[in-house]
Amino acid sequence: MMDKYFETLWFIFRLHYRKLEPQALKERMYLALDTKHDVGDEADYIINIWKEGIDDENFNIRAKRIFNNL
Repeated sequence: MMDKYFETLWFIFRLHYRKLEPQALKERMYLALDTKHDVGDEADYIINIWKEGIDDENFNIRAKRIFNNL
């Protein structure tokens, strides 16, 4: 059920983590969830659930820093 949201979040993360700071990336995630899935107030909850299910051990240094500060 949450897979469609997680796919959107992964897409946004991979597309933007190199050029955006964490807060700007999170805003893009909010926008994508709202635009594509009509998610409003639940966005923080969905992002937190998505983050809990990810092992960031294999991320590069920048990706890990961005991810951990979302």
